[in-house]
Amino acid sequence: MNASPLNTTVDMTGLNEKLGNLLGALIGTGQKGDIHTFLRTEAGQLAWDISNAVGPTNAESARDGVSKSMAYVFRTEPSSNLDRDQRYSSTADFTWIYSWSKNGGGVIGVNDEDNQTRAGAGELETMLRAGLKHKRGKAYIDLGKRGKMHIMRLNRIMISKSGWNGLAKKIMDSTGQLRASFAATAERCGIKKRIPAFVRRHITGGMSKKSIFDDSAMNHPTNPSITFGSTAKGVFSNPYVEGKIAKAVANRKHILIKKMNQIIAGHTYNWNTGQVFKKQVPEGGLPD
Repeated sequence: MNASPLNTTVDMTGLNEKLGNLLGALIGTGQKGDIHTFLRTEAGQLAWDISNAVGPTNAESARDGVSKSMAYVFRTEPSSNLDRDQRYSSTADFTWIYSWSKNGGGVIGVNDEDNQTRAGAGELETMLRAGLKHKRGKAYIDLGKRGKMHIMRLNRIMISKSGWNGLAKKIMDSTGQLRASFAATAERCGIKKRIPAFVRRHITGGMSKKSIFDDSAMNHPTNPSITFGSTAKGVFSNPYVEGKIAKAVANRKHILIKKMNQIIAGHTYNWNTGQVFKKQVPEGGLPD
């Protein structure tokens, strides 16, 4: 398997070495099979591992994740009980939002640069990406008291409810693209798994627009290879995603070692699925 388009920080040399060792174990135990089928199956299983690792498991968790990420950066504009004149602040670049009377009362405002109630989904998406890189801390900052009245500042970008809904929809429409880019590769390699609908919608005719897939070198008689990867957002720019991919590769190394040990111990390898299993022998042995 070729590592370059997959991720520049993932070391694939160890995985390729384990693949070679596993193939050697198969040949050594008389299970020669087909090297091309073997490589395609193992590449597909790795692609499926990555697909499961880099995204939400279902649409509900995806929506929850979107809302949680947005809440780190945004708050929707609340209904205000202040008149236009009352919202004016003598402090430059600051606007009062609303006041309350319980527990001594108080008033909360927002920096004008964070008052983005007219921003559209495209602008808000840019703000979200920047905001997630530089987390602000607490959502509400205590600025002290004036007499008994609490003075607070909203430490989030204030947006309209329609802006929130538009951005959430925009993100959800693209959610699943990263998983789909690797799930499509797994399918093309013959791995049969149930792909969730919110991921499947990004796969058309067995292809994902974000997939990198090149099996033109599979016909090489002695050194076949498959190149696969993804151009979806996050593969090269998100440390969290990069870490998930690296972990999936590391886990696949351990699986290959386990397979090799099982084969040496007498287990049988299924070239079509990449699974290792031990044939069931009935009590008294096999019939003549």
